[in-house]
Amino acid sequence: MSALAALVAAAVGWQVGSPRCAGAAPRSPPPALAADGVTKLDKVRPGELDKRAERRRIMSQDKYKRGNAPFERSTHTAVAEKMSQAFASDLVQQMKEGTTRELVKGEGSRAITFQLAQEYGFCWGVERSIELAWAARDAYPDRPMHITNELIHNPGVNGLLKARRRPGAGGIGRGCRVDMDINFIEQTEEGKRFGDIEDGDVVILPAFGGPRSRPGGPAAPPSLTSRGRSVGASLEEMQMLDQRGVTVVDTTCPWVWTTVDKHAQKQMTSVPRARRVIHGKWAHEESVATASMAQHYIIIKDLEEAREIAAYIMGEEGALTDEELLDKYKNAVSEGFDPKKHLKKIGVANQTTMYKKENAGGGGLAFRYFPNGAIGKLLEKAMIQAYGPEHAAENFAAFDTICDATQVRQDAITEMSDPESAAALDFVLVVGGWDSSNTAHLLEIPIAAGMTGYHINEASCIAADGTITHRTVEGEVVTTTDFLPLDRPARIGVTSGASTPDSVVQECLEQLVLLKSLSGEE
Repeated sequence: MSALAALVAAAVGWQVGSPRCAGAAPRSPPPALAADGVTKLDKVRPGELDKRAERRRIMSQDKYKRGNAPFERSTHTAVAEKMSQAFASDLVQQMKEGTTRELVKGEGSRAITFQLAQEYGFCWGVERSIELAWAARDAYPDRPMHITNELIHNPGVNGLLKARRRPGAGGIGRGCRVDMDINFIEQTEEGKRFGDIEDGDVVILPAFGGPRSRPGGPAAPPSLTSRGRSVGASLEEMQMLDQRGVTVVDTTCPWVWTTVDKHAQKQMTSVPRARRVIHGKWAHEESVATASMAQHYIIIKDLEEAREIAAYIMGEEGALTDEELLDKYKNAVSEGFDPKKHLKKIGVANQTTMYKKENAGGGGLAFRYFPNGAIGKLLEKAMIQAYGPEHAAENFAAFDTICDATQVRQDAITEMSDPESAAALDFVLVVGGWDSSNTAHLLEIPIAAGMTGYHINEASCIAADGTITHRTVEGEVVTTTDFLPLDRPARIGVTSGASTPDSVVQECLEQLVLLKSLSGEE
C-alpha cells in the first residue's frame, strides 16, 4: 500500500452516507484467472465505494499482518540479530564513528580517502520492511510464500529473498544463512501471475517495487521502461488477496502512515471534493497505489508537465485542449477524468521519495530536478489567477508528503556538494538500486552542483580494467573509463540510498581500494 494512499482517500471528498459509498465493498468471488495464470483485476470505478473504509476493513483482519511486531517477539529478536550480521560493515562503521567521517586506505599515490555523508543508507522503514519479510519466513517456514514485487530497491536484498533454501547456504551476509525461497510474482504486459497463489499461502506486500512501462502519454525514464510492467499494492490487489484467503504481510513504513493520517485528519475538510494532482513518476508503484485510492487524479512527473496543466487551468493561448490533454495523459489520469470539471479544485501531493527543497528561484539542471516547491507554487498561482485569490483556500491545498529519511539524506549530500566541500573531492559515489527513486535524487544533487558523480548498484560495477558502469541522471546505464585517478591520492565522497545495506557500500569501497592498489608504483 502506498504511503500516500490514506491522505489521498481523505482529500478527494467522499460522499459519506451515499448508498454507493456508505461502507466496504460487498464480498465477491476472487477474480478469474486467464489460462496463463494472469489475474484480471477490474479497477474500482470512481464513486463505487468508500475506498478508505474498504482498505481499513481489509487491514483490520487477523490474517493481515502489519505493525511493529506481528509475530512472536522472539522471532523478531532473532531476525534483528541475523540482519546485523548480514548487513553490517566495519569499514562504514569506522567512518561513521570518526570525528571527520573520513577513512584513508593505502599510502602515497595509492592512498584513497573516503568521506561519508552525515546521513546515508538504510532508513528505519526499510530495515523494518526487511525484518517483517524475514520474520514471516521464520514464522511460516513450511508455507509457500510470495511477494508481489521487489521488497526494496536493492538487488542483493531481493536476491536473498529469492534464493532457494539449502542446508548451510549463505547469502550476502558473511556466512549467515539468509536464503528464503520466496516466489516473486511474475509480471507481464497483461498483469501479474497471481495464479501461483493458493489458499493458505503467505503473500508479502513490499515497501517498494519495480516500476512499469508507460506506453503512450508522457514517457517514463529509460531506467523504468526497461523494467516491464508492474504495480504496487493497489486497492484492487488488496481486495483480490483478501478474497483468496491468504495471509498477507504488509511491510509499508508505519512512520509514513502516521504522517499521512495526521494530514488526513487536518485536511479532511480543507478542500472538499478536491481532485488529486500527484507529483511523481507515474510508472512508480507508489504513484500507482496512491492513485488506486483516489476518486479522480492526474499524475505529473516534472515541472514541464506542471506548466502544461497550469496553462490549461488559466486558459492560456496555446494551452492543451481537452482532447489533447486527455490523449497525452491517458495513462496518468483516472477513469472518467474530465479536466474542465476535475481541475477546478485540486490538492497536490508528492511521491515520498521526490526532492523536498524549494528551488523556485534556481535555474538550469537544479530547477529541472528539484521542482517540488516550484510545482506547488505554480499550480497555486494558476488557481488564484483562474478563480481569484478570495477562493484560493477552498480551491487549492498542498500536502507535505516527502519522507523525512529521504529529506535528511538529501540535505547531507547537498552539504557535501557546497563549493568548499566539493572542491576537495574527485567525485561522489552514490550506492543504491538503479530503480530506486530516492537514490537517483542523491545523484542529481552533486551533478546539479557541477560535480562528478557515479551511481552504482553493486560492487561489480567497478571493474579491474579501470572502468565504472553507472546510471546517469537521465536514466541511462553507461560505462566510463579512467574514472579513478591512479597517479595521485584520491578523495571520494560516499553516500547510499535508503534501501542500501552498509555491507554493499563496503563491497564497493573495497573494489575501489583494490583498483587503486593495483596501480603502478609511486
